[in-house]
Amino acid sequence: MLILALDIATVTGFALGKAGESPVSGSVRLKATDVDPDRGIARLGRWLGEQFTISKPDLVVIEAPLPPNGPLSNPSTITFLHQAAGGAKGVCGLYGLRCASVNVQTVRRHFIGKGRPPNPKAEVLARCKQLGWIDNASKDHDRADALALWDYAQTHFGRAA
Repeated sequence: MLILALDIATVTGFALGKAGESPVSGSVRLKATDVDPDRGIARLGRWLGEQFTISKPDLVVIEAPLPPNGPLSNPSTITFLHQAAGGAKGVCGLYGLRCASVNVQTVRRHFIGKGRPPNPKAEVLARCKQLGWIDNASKDHDRADALALWDYAQTHFGRAA
């Protein structure tokens, strides 16, 4: 099963690979901070379309956006994350791809053993480096979060098509 995991944000991390194999990963900037959020969502849609043309994953997994009453307080950020997640699901639907959302705390509990660690970004990045999925000099937390999500997906969804 080929899985594409997405940590959707202004800089979106991605990980793509077959369950049981090492994934390829990276991150893509969807928009600058001062750019209209709709342009970022449109860029996500175009980028996903390109990815789906290159390799059609069996499953796309996205990190579920945090609820409006969660730790994020900027209304425009909350709106962007929810709209981008909906846009990604819509593009998956256009391509006939299965899409699932997973809570970030569930992913962290699986990947680093703690749902709410004191420094989650650093711990997830360190685990990715330990697995050899990211080189030791990297500071790409978006990529690391996508890799953690991919690992969760391959474990929980990856064996059944």
